[in-house]
Amino acid sequence: MTATMHARCLPGDGVADPAGGIRLLDAVGARAPLGIEILSDTLHALPPEEAARRAGRAMRGLLAAARR
Repeated sequence: MTATMHARCLPGDGVADPAGGIRLLDAVGARAPLGIEILSDTLHALPPEEAARRAGRAMRGLLAAARR
């Protein structure tokens, strides 16, 4: 539970395949909005602008990977 609440990674930094998940959602015609919710003490310690910059960069990278 501690890792779930305090040590999550940005998309693309962990072991999961979120790009594959997005491709699967596209394949079945899902059109749900995407967002980032990161429960991370490291990210929360950053200034808000830097945390947002990193999250945005991660999401753009994830979407680019999902298009490949």
